[in-house]
Amino acid sequence: MGGLNSTSEDTERDDDIHTKRDNFHLEANPEIKIVVIYEQPQGTGLHLCLTLDPSQPTTSLKADLTHLTGVPAEHVLLIHKLKKLNDELSLRDQAVEPNDFIVFRDQRLSYSFP
Repeated sequence: MGGLNSTSEDTERDDDIHTKRDNFHLEANPEIKIVVIYEQPQGTGLHLCLTLDPSQPTTSLKADLTHLTGVPAEHVLLIHKLKKLNDELSLRDQAVEPNDFIVFRDQRLSYSFP
């Protein structure tokens, strides 16, 4: 018969996988990946996948985006879960988690959508 059989070797392998997953701690790898969506007024945009330290202040992310896009930091607006990010707080303090999306807008431009 073609049934599924579990061996002690399979059980040990499953236990190893669960142990590795259970031992993962954010402190062990402080960097997270996020996706920054650089919106353009025409409805187009650019997706940037960034790996960064979430304990850095938002101003650090703005500086990185200024370097990548040429948009001056004073004109960068960052939005996470419909809230403007505070420049003085870290991303972690503002509940930015791995694989989250942050919307990046140039405040000098006019947008026809929220």
